Amino acid sequence: MDQFTEINALCQSAARGRLAARVLAKWCDQFGLTESELQLLWCLCARAKDEDRTLREPAGCCDQSAMAKALGYSPAQVSTTVERLRVRGLIVSIATPDDRRRNAWQLAPAGETFVAELRTTPITIPLHESNQAAKPSKQPACWPSMEDAA
Repeated sequence: MDQFTEINALCQSAARGRLAARVLAKWCDQFGLTESELQLLWCLCARAKDEDRTLREPAGCCDQSAMAKALGYSPAQVSTTVERLRVRGLIVSIATPDDRRRNAWQLAPAGETFVAELRTTPITIPLHESNQAAKPSKQPACWPSMEDAA
């Protein structure tokens, strides 16, 4: 792949990522969630099913440093997000078996119900934006398509 084609593919991928972020943010808004809150809830859901997790935390639990690493957030961002979800009653802290000073987090019963509701709510992409999410084209991402010019 030549440099021009590679840069073009990256530009188009970035545009699709921005579209996905807008759609996800709009979907999260209806639940009063931020994207980081959704990602943290999903991280805890994944941990509940992860058979390869370390034995330091019980099933469905994750400590804040592991969440930060898994989500690519700073520990401060995770701490703020955890606190917002805790206040809403969606997650609870539990002591880890090997170190009682360290807490792990898991979905509270209300959080499990909330996640079940999330799973049944469709994510819709507005028709005018779905065309932008189409497969990559060979045309440079910065050039308007012929359809846009018409």
